[in-house]
Amino acid sequence: MFELMKIIVGTISFLFVVNILALTEQEFIDKVLSRDTHFEKDKIYVAIKQIELDASKHSYVHWNTNLTASLSNSYYDINKDTTSTSVYEKYRLKDTKSIGLTTQRKFLSNPSSLTLSVKRSIPNINIERYRQERPYTGNNAKYNVTTFDNTYAFSYKYPLLKHDNNATSLKSYRRNILDLKREELDFHDAQEGFLVDRLEQYIDWNFYQKMLIFTYIIGNH
Repeated sequence: MFELMKIIVGTISFLFVVNILALTEQEFIDKVLSRDTHFEKDKIYVAIKQIELDASKHSYVHWNTNLTASLSNSYYDINKDTTSTSVYEKYRLKDTKSIGLTTQRKFLSNPSSLTLSVKRSIPNINIERYRQERPYTGNNAKYNVTTFDNTYAFSYKYPLLKHDNNATSLKSYRRNILDLKREELDFHDAQEGFLVDRLEQYIDWNFYQKMLIFTYIIGNH
């Protein structure tokens, strides 16, 4: 009966030690991965691909807005040899100021694009009229016209050809996703291979340690 109790107590002690060692196995893995510098290069590669993917997504899918301003000038002069007594425009001077706002967005689901724009222009026109190659002296011989023009535009574009710029940009973004996944897989594969080597060493050491503890327990009971 006493021998049986010794065996039971020894077995319980052995299982308790085994459980402790099993718990420290995960700690061993975490310690190896956290302290080893073998994976620093792989981590950097993954980080670079993540940055490239974020930049590609930001430039492709976010609203891209442009603000433009312009100033243009045109001059019209005509020489007209006619016997008609009708009044005609001899000189036309046109100055135009404009400012425009355009915003565009592309979509990750397809290579289409949506564009919204608004433009404000102020053309100023000075006109001088002639009659039979002489300055006209009647009403409105010279006059000025100034207008305030507002233009609003909406467009949705879906390319039908694969070599369209939008389609090419979308392919680049999707390729960046695959590049990141490849680097992550390479990183995890490298970790697994490294851990296999370290765990083999740990298992051998753990086995001998358990045998020593088991021998010690049995020997002392």
